[in-house]
Amino acid sequence: MPRRPTSKDAPPASAPVDALPQDAAGAPEAAWFFAWFKSAMLYLAAVTAYLGAAAAVLAALRKLDPGGWTRTDITSYLVAGALALPLLFALLFNLLPALRRRRERTRRPVLDAEKPGAASYFTTSPRTGDPHGFFATGYEPFLKWAREPRSPLLHLTGLSGSGKSSLLSAYLTSRLESPANDADGPAAKVLIVRSYTDPLASLKDSLLALWKKPPPDYASLSPLEALRRAAQQLPAGERLLVAFDQFEEYFLLRAARPVTAPDESPSVSSTSSIPSVALTSLHDFLRAFLTDPPKRVALLLAYREDHRRLLEPLHLPKRQEAENWMTVAPLDFAAATRFLHRCPGLTIPEPRMDQVLREAASQEGGRVVMRPIVANLLGVVLRLMSGHPTLWRRTDLLRGYVRDCMGGEVTPERTRLLRATLTDFHTARPRTLTDIAREAKSDPATVQDHCHPRRTRPRRSPPHPPPLARPRRNGAGNQYVVHPASGAKA
Repeated sequence: MPRRPTSKDAPPASAPVDALPQDAAGAPEAAWFFAWFKSAMLYLAAVTAYLGAAAAVLAALRKLDPGGWTRTDITSYLVAGALALPLLFALLFNLLPALRRRRERTRRPVLDAEKPGAASYFTTSPRTGDPHGFFATGYEPFLKWAREPRSPLLHLTGLSGSGKSSLLSAYLTSRLESPANDADGPAAKVLIVRSYTDPLASLKDSLLALWKKPPPDYASLSPLEALRRAAQQLPAGERLLVAFDQFEEYFLLRAARPVTAPDESPSVSSTSSIPSVALTSLHDFLRAFLTDPPKRVALLLAYREDHRRLLEPLHLPKRQEAENWMTVAPLDFAAATRFLHRCPGLTIPEPRMDQVLREAASQEGGRVVMRPIVANLLGVVLRLMSGHPTLWRRTDLLRGYVRDCMGGEVTPERTRLLRATLTDFHTARPRTLTDIAREAKSDPATVQDHCHPRRTRPRRSPPHPPPLARPRRNGAGNQYVVHPASGAKA
């Protein structure tokens, strides 16, 4: 008699529908190939059968009316074209969309925005913390160099966007102020000073944090005396490290521009001269500091290596590698690839990653390195590409991002203004309104309108596009830096 079915004979429960995308994504390449091959064979068999049926219909028509179906009769071609229309529709509505989906799978990144840390992984601003462990390994020499300085004056250099500010804020500050164990040595207080107007005044303002109550005569103290007395407020054995971040800004704003022809664009080169009067106080402070440095105090100057010649009027001691000078090197392509792949929830197809590396090489002038600022900017574009309807089709990521995301905001006139305000190694300084108008070959009033749009429309009308630049006062009239909406670095 038949056996009673048991629970073991029951069909297995089907996998939940939500798990199908994960299973498909995790399938090996061989499975994808055989699935594609099977689909191709079925499509080829259907096309062959259809063509055979069409040929049979034509043969039957010729047999029924041999005289009316000659090879030169246009009617036969019309009938053949009508019979071929379904194949054309199949090509348009089946094959081409399938090819587009396959192309999209190989180019569009996939992002799980709910993964912790996905939104904060890529950033184009200096990092203040290290929750993702970017500085977990490889930066110990910088820590030892700053904790046990062999010179009272240290130099930290690198290319623009190489990560100097992030190294100071996210790594050295936390590791020096909170040593992991006693073997790391005593703690050190880190003060980061950044000022393009008066670094010494900013230094005095920062030193106030070391007092519970400022001394009554603090305003009359010289910067060196204020530094000396501030060091006395530290606990026994603790050191003080004062880091002047982006130190080259002070010099770039005071560098005398070379005389150029009216049709040439002025630039600040590494050999531009700086009036000695503008550097007198800073020169005297550093000379007095090196002559009699306060105990347990060190100064660190962080600046771009391509602007090192601007510091020559200070007559600083000679730099020595690993003694009083260290360089933050850019990432190699292997490290940059690991950095991009480590973004939580972001999956980048290999063809797209190869394209990213090629574009990074073009941004770096053909060098097989990638500055962290470039890696983060490409990461931002890849993250946006996962949810953008057309950005994944672009072969040029950065330019495609600007064109697809900024749309009609970048008019031809604004393009000329952007070219005059964007900065690189040789124009890294704010531009005056007159300079921008001359280089863009535009009227100063027009430039003023783009920088500060006048509200001439009714209140209910759409707002003006964001300004290209914002003013920054520097004591000698307004100067303009690129607005963040343009994607440029101010």
